[in-house]
Order: sequence, then C-alpha cells, then structure tokens
Amino acid sequence: MNYQKLNTLALAIALGVTWGLGIFILGLLGWNYQIWLDLIDFIGKVYIGFKPTFLGSIIGFIIGFADAFIGGFILATIYNFIICKFKNK
Repeated sequence: MNYQKLNTLALAIALGVTWGLGIFILGLLGWNYQIWLDLIDFIGKVYIGFKPTFLGSIIGFIIGFADAFIGGFILATIYNFIICKFKNK
C-alpha cells in the first residue's frame, strides 16, 4: 500500500478552526438561549475564561483553537513518523 504523509500545519489549522468555532458557537448558544450551561461550566474549568458571554466565547475560541492546533500538529507528526518507519515493510 502507498501511504502519504499528512501536511502537519494544514491538519493543525483545520482542527484548530473547527474546534475553536465549535467552542465559540457553544458559548454564544449559552449566552443567547441559556442552554448547555452545565457543559459550558465544565469546559470553563479547563479553558479558563470561557463563559456564556460574547467575550467568554472569544476567549473560548482562542484557547480551543490553540488546544486543537497543538493536538492536531502532534497527531500529524506521530502519523508521519509511523508512516516513515513502516513504509518499506
């Protein structure tokens, strides 16, 4: 089989934007409709500053983007390492 390497930066940005927007929208839903407040409080314990407010949603986007960016970069790097090691086997 022919496996190809992942573009680490592209995956990191894609995951960062996706997760950041998800957190941002969750914060806005909590702010506007008072829904999922328990989930927002739970995530806010890890993402310090994330609250069901507009500013809290922006903070959540920034922290969520950074979190998923780093995770995506690490994931793609590990995948590429494994592909290189087992490519000829």
